Amino acid sequence: PALAVTQTRAPAPKNTPKKEYGEVRSALGSGTTIEGKLTFDSPVRIDGTLKGEITSSSLLIVGEQAVVEARVQVGSLVVHGQVTGRVDAAEFVEIKEGGSLTADISTGRLIIEEG
Repeated sequence: PALAVTQTRAPAPKNTPKKEYGEVRSALGSGTTIEGKLTFDSPVRIDGTLKGEITSSSLLIVGEQAVVEARVQVGSLVVHGQVTGRVDAAEFVEIKEGGSLTADISTGRLIIEEG
């Protein structure tokens, strides 16, 4: 499928969780929209909007301002923002305070932060 990218200026994310999750690359900055398929092999943080598919054996972090409408197949998923679709996470899915996950979920462990 074709990849459509739109970018607008927005503030940088407040907290990139390098200490908690190791080195994390930003694949999609705040104010950016992608429709298509995202594949990666090391921890990635999304702060923009993605519609489509996400595939990885690694960690995906969905930032506070992020909106993901996708088929997500990853090693682990941490949700600070909004995720809608289907989620398959081999290790765990963690929903942080303020995060929203509306999906069919298949995972080894589900963690929901209080709040």
